Amino acid sequence: METNRGINPYKTAVAENFGRAAATYHQQAPLQRHCAQQLIHHLTQGQGLTLPPGEILEVGCGTGFLSRQLVQQFPQHSCYLTDLAPAMVNFCREQLLAEGTDRPAPLRFGVVDGEQLPPPCQPYALIASSFALQWFENPIATIQDWLSQVTPGGCLALAFPSGHSFPEWRSACDRSHLPYTANPLPDFQTLVGTFAPLVRHCQVASEWLPCQYPQAKAFFQHLKALGTGHNRSGHHLSPQQLRHLWRTWDQSATVGGQYRSSFESTSQITVSYHGVYLILQR
Repeated sequence: METNRGINPYKTAVAENFGRAAATYHQQAPLQRHCAQQLIHHLTQGQGLTLPPGEILEVGCGTGFLSRQLVQQFPQHSCYLTDLAPAMVNFCREQLLAEGTDRPAPLRFGVVDGEQLPPPCQPYALIASSFALQWFENPIATIQDWLSQVTPGGCLALAFPSGHSFPEWRSACDRSHLPYTANPLPDFQTLVGTFAPLVRHCQVASEWLPCQYPQAKAFFQHLKALGTGHNRSGHHLSPQQLRHLWRTWDQSATVGGQYRSSFESTSQITVSYHGVYLILQR
């Protein structure tokens, strides 16, 4: 398995968190699974898109939600499936190999930092990434670099939660008079405004994805179980403040929404993700 991951304390912490959560992530991430499926839908149902020859690169393969879709939808293209966390790459590889891949083009796997892609021998036909962009330190520079590594006529296909996500969390913090400690998320309007003028075609879609939990504490436990608990917002709540936030949120919560978390059968609070699907054709 190839690797290019350098030494970066922040990236190391992210990789370790996701690595520890690899087994539980696959079972407790229905939203991420849904978004991977939607990204492929937007990519393949777009304006008559046909990928040019070349390899497909996936950045942030995780446990393989998007990987499986890429392998099935583009059997004639070799696929390079990568993640920052070695345990995620291993899980993805084992899942795909166990299912069997009767396809003419090969698969390869690697531990790769998506913000430090090595130059490919040949430009990629497609670079795809689902729910990884929000972990990048410089998303705009990274997307610029990715576009330079895509062959003319090829695409970038990205799914990510935007900065509009978690309005209920923000509201609970305001009512509790506590800082909002969620990690910063990409501003999709800035990304579209930056890259739409630079590409042949820009397709953007979004949807609200309300997930429901029995109480506020369960939402934070779920984040930790997914490996997404690493805080880089610069704000940290004390245990007492966190308990105060949970109480305030629970007391004001109402049952609503349509997208139910698969690991809970009943729901009392709603936490909404704003999912964005961005496809850029060079």
